[in-house]
Amino acid sequence: MSTPHPLGVQAVSQEALERVDPRFHVEGLRRAREKTIQALNLIRAQFKIGMTEDDARKVCLAVFKELGVTKHWHKPNVRFGPGTALNFNAPLLPDYRFKQNDPYYLDLGPVWPDAELGLEYEGDYGDSFVLG
Repeated sequence: MSTPHPLGVQAVSQEALERVDPRFHVEGLRRAREKTIQALNLIRAQFKIGMTEDDARKVCLAVFKELGVTKHWHKPNVRFGPGTALNFNAPLLPDYRFKQNDPYYLDLGPVWPDAELGLEYEGDYGDSFVLG
C-alpha cells in the first residue's frame, strides 16, 4: 500500500507521462523548427549596434507576433557581450549596449499552431553569433 503524497498529488504512470496525441507527427516538429530558424534570421536582421538586450527581446516578440505566434514555451532570451556568460534566468543587463564584435546568442521557444491538425508544436531553437 502506497503512502498518500502530503500535498495530495496523484502519481502518474510512466506510460501516461510519455503518451502522445495520436495526431502528432514528427514533421510538425520539423516545420516548427524551420519556422523558428526563419524567424531568427528576421530577428537578427533588425539587431543594431547600440541596442540593449531588452530592445532585442522586444524585436523578437514583435517578429513572432507578426508571424502569428501567440504563445511561447519560454520567453525569448537574448544576450549581448558580457550577458552571454549569464544563466537563462539572470536579469537582463539594462545598461549594456550592443557593440561591434560582441558575441550574442538567441534562445527562442515559440509555439507554432498547426491549423490542419489542431495541434501546436514548440519550435525551440538557439544559436550564438558575433556582430562584425
